[in-house]
Amino acid sequence: MIWKPHTHDRIADVIGWVQTVLQTGRFPECDFNGSKWPSNSKEAEKAGDWFAGGYRFAFSAFKGDWEARVTVHKLQRSYNHNNVCEHCAATKVQNEFNYRNFSPRAPYLDVTFTHNDYLLMTPDHLQSHWINVPGWTKDRNLEDLLHVLHQGVACSVIAGLVCAHVEAKFGEVLTLKGLDDQLQGPVWKHYKSWCRAKKVPGCGHRFTLTRFGRDAWNVAPELQSCYKAYTVKMLIYWLHAFLEEFKDEAPGGYTRAHTSYALAKMQHLFDKSGPFLDNNVKDDSVRHGKIFLLLYQSLAVANLGNPRVNFKVVPKYHSLLHLLLYVARTSRNPRYEHCYQDEDLMQQLGRICSSCHPNTMGKVASNRYRALLEFGDVF
Repeated sequence: MIWKPHTHDRIADVIGWVQTVLQTGRFPECDFNGSKWPSNSKEAEKAGDWFAGGYRFAFSAFKGDWEARVTVHKLQRSYNHNNVCEHCAATKVQNEFNYRNFSPRAPYLDVTFTHNDYLLMTPDHLQSHWINVPGWTKDRNLEDLLHVLHQGVACSVIAGLVCAHVEAKFGEVLTLKGLDDQLQGPVWKHYKSWCRAKKVPGCGHRFTLTRFGRDAWNVAPELQSCYKAYTVKMLIYWLHAFLEEFKDEAPGGYTRAHTSYALAKMQHLFDKSGPFLDNNVKDDSVRHGKIFLLLYQSLAVANLGNPRVNFKVVPKYHSLLHLLLYVARTSRNPRYEHCYQDEDLMQQLGRICSSCHPNTMGKVASNRYRALLEFGDVF
């Protein structure tokens, strides 16, 4: 049986040694245990020589989902704790520092932690061994759109807004069976026709109560794992088209349409931009992201006490806020920090490669895969 903390610590020690070697640009004098190479070995002969013509590497970032960050870095402030954030004083406790408050004047925004602050708050035996990796800080544990948005926030937003629209349209007489009929019928047909009109690949998983996580009224709906990241990303754009078209059909339609617009506009600005955003695009994308959070918060507050729960604010929404603050601080486009290459879209990559000629597969597959991930004229 593997003891995870010890295993991850040991792996971090090896990564620290590798990064130290890469950043010197020279073959190492010792192995990762600190032992000198045997005197007649090839390693000893090369020790101290340049291995990349004088070039050196630099540490960029740690990428992974929140669960991986919590496990690898033994985070004592996470979704598993009352204190949910390693960057600020946000908490699950119902007080002025509650993480569900997305106001620009939220008190937790005035109490932020540097990397050194965080280390001081963490007992030595609970500190990540990544402190041995030169260049790593907690702020280099980057958020990415796949885990925060396309497999996180958007899954509850899309299902919640669609269900809220249908329920507002039909009122209290709507049953779960009736909601299922609406999802499988008019809502699904609208989605498929939108995909054809925008010339984007549609998902084959028909909308149902189960796939929307809507098996009971007292549990907030959430898209299930059959809807992969690329599908969810396109659903963000479809959601706004759907709610905008039918906003006059049901009470609260304008608020739902505005919420979906803010989310889709933020995604659109990221999609159409390169690795770094100019100031206007940066300000606009961050503004729309924050507007989305405030509008969603207002919907969640209005839904409190309602036996038909449609909205829930979970710690992932707080992660989205910090992603926006990171964009505002660095002008970095978070689309370029994604982890798509090792997650949901591998099936898409296989499909692309299967239709390529062997002689040109590498270049063609890369170009088509990039086109799949990037902006389409759908907004």
